[in-house]
Amino acid sequence: MSVACSLGTVLVFGPNAITDQDLTGAWFVDVGSLAEWLETWPAGSGWYEEDMVDEEFDMPPWTDAASRL
Repeated sequence: MSVACSLGTVLVFGPNAITDQDLTGAWFVDVGSLAEWLETWPAGSGWYEEDMVDEEFDMPPWTDAASRL
């Protein structure tokens, strides 16, 4: 599930990353702004496109998760 925070950063919640009931490690930054996401999605160039993900792909964690949840 993707949501946008007040700064426009688009986040992804990855429930498989939950450890010991701690949800803070399950939030990742998809893109830096909603405008950027709105450009990549219709262009088919987002990480969720089948040919965009490889073994080296790694989404950065959302560092503000602990203070915002």
